[in-house]
Amino acid sequence: MLDKSTRIPPLLLQPLVENAIKHGFKNIEYQGTIDISFTKSDNRIIIAVTDNGNGINKNNLSLNNKDDHNSLSIQIIKERLQITNAQNPNFRANIIIKSKQNESSIHKGTSVVIDLSLIKS
Repeated sequence: MLDKSTRIPPLLLQPLVENAIKHGFKNIEYQGTIDISFTKSDNRIIIAVTDNGNGINKNNLSLNNKDDHNSLSIQIIKERLQITNAQNPNFRANIIIKSKQNESSIHKGTSVVIDLSLIKS
């Protein structure tokens, strides 16, 4: 369980939720849903943002990938994490973006998992 002193970088999830609404739910003929979960594991916070929208064209994206995909939301998240890292030198983050297009469910979507170092205030 997360307590009141647990912090995550500000506005980290906003670009992901906005992308799901703006792009993932575009032209779908069913009700879109977004699930956001927070889990504490050792000295880490795992945040999962999953939608049932259109999915993404590339099967796996990551902040560490050096490909030609230029997502503004990913750039915004990178900048926010760099600011947090500058303020907290031991802070580490890993973000994996995965399309669920190849899964057997009727509604595909996108899953984003953010693995952050625990920051206490």
